[in-house]
Amino acid sequence: MFLAVGIKTAGDLLALNPERGAMLLNIPQVTPKLIELWQDQARLCCEIANLRGHDAQILVGCGYRTTDSVASADPEKLTQAAIAIATSPAGQRVLRGCAVPDFNEVSGWIRAAQLHQPQRAAA
Repeated sequence: MFLAVGIKTAGDLLALNPERGAMLLNIPQVTPKLIELWQDQARLCCEIANLRGHDAQILVGCGYRTTDSVASADPEKLTQAAIAIATSPAGQRVLRGCAVPDFNEVSGWIRAAQLHQPQRAAA
């Protein structure tokens, strides 16, 4: 799907104009809003060390669409939101048999996001 329209890397996806991407892909379910969500997920995976694709999907599903928002998240609140998403039917499809994130895993996401912040500021 992406290769057919010239998207070969995460950088290509991040540089894609969502409206143009939806037009090029020409799939009714692929809207500019969906492409923006995919971009947010890709950005999180690129910026937060060891974050897996399904972790990024859960974060974005919880409304944490930037590394800064993850870095400043309350661990308890984010854990509760992540569990709610992960245990839903859609979340179970995203997890594909992986464990529901717990407090320790979510705290790890937050710590990794916080570690990214000084690197970005120095760049």
